[in-house]
Amino acid sequence: MSELQDHHLRSPAGGDVWVVVDSDTKGIRACAYEALQEGTALSQQLGCHLAAILLGNRDQTQSTAKLLGGRGITQIFCLEHPRLASYATQLWVTALAVMAQEHHPSAILLSGTPNGVDLAARLAARLQTAIINGCVIVRAASENIIECVVPTHQGKVYTTYTCSTTELPVVITFQPGAIGVQPPSGQDQPSVTIFHPAIDEIEPRVQIVENIPGDPLRMDLRASERIIAGGRGLTDASGWALLQDTADALNASPAGSRKALDMGLLPRDRLIGLSGKSVSPKFYIAAGISGDHYHLRAVETKHLIAINTDRKAPIFNHSKLGILGNLHEILPILAAKLGARQPQREE
Repeated sequence: MSELQDHHLRSPAGGDVWVVVDSDTKGIRACAYEALQEGTALSQQLGCHLAAILLGNRDQTQSTAKLLGGRGITQIFCLEHPRLASYATQLWVTALAVMAQEHHPSAILLSGTPNGVDLAARLAARLQTAIINGCVIVRAASENIIECVVPTHQGKVYTTYTCSTTELPVVITFQPGAIGVQPPSGQDQPSVTIFHPAIDEIEPRVQIVENIPGDPLRMDLRASERIIAGGRGLTDASGWALLQDTADALNASPAGSRKALDMGLLPRDRLIGLSGKSVSPKFYIAAGISGDHYHLRAVETKHLIAINTDRKAPIFNHSKLGILGNLHEILPILAAKLGARQPQREE
């Protein structure tokens, strides 16, 4: 990585594409890499540079910056301050807004996480500019026109919004898990510039008191790290109940395929597939799912476990572990074995 530069007021050239990188104690989130991929393509189409924006204390930004090589990023801008160590709406918005007002990017891209959506809306309001939430595709229609494709009408329609970047940057959020993450494609190492936002005198009106982890049984599938999904093999309502019990034992999120939805076995918001949600969990159990193209295109995971009675089911060609058998017999055993290894959750 190039030598760090320390500046109080120096910034990227106007007109560049910025991506606010979403990270936590475990590192950069997969959804942030998705936003960077779209930012790379957009910056190439617009003929400008791509800048990654990091917010946090010095240790956080330095460690995160080391992970961003080989992704088409021209420069990394670190907004460093002890008060930025954890997400605080007013402080983060102020730091970003001042920087954007000084240096006029064409677009500011963020991941559609809860914090990302909150930050994007407040940033757009502060800049008095347009915001497009929940994008799955962003592209340049011309030098100063950006098109954003967003699933609407409960995901049944894809709507294209057109925004001009001539005077103000457009703020865009991406649906986590909708794009998929590709490995680094080069060896480039972006330069790093450090900024120290003037936020010492700001008294936040909103403070985070406690972070409560989401309940996997109810949380949005796009944010879930563990998913167990059922298909035609669930057979009936008892199969869906079994899947939910297994998900509870594994601290995972229950979901299903289009076949299971058509059989009336799961709610619409639990559907995974091209007509449902795209997901990128750390592991994915497909129970009684044949594995057709429309389902697998919506699943991005390194650890796919397939359970099916049909040894010729296509799902086995994509799984890291395949189990030939009836899910009604295997899931109770799996839940008992793996569930016993999970830490006890507080009620």
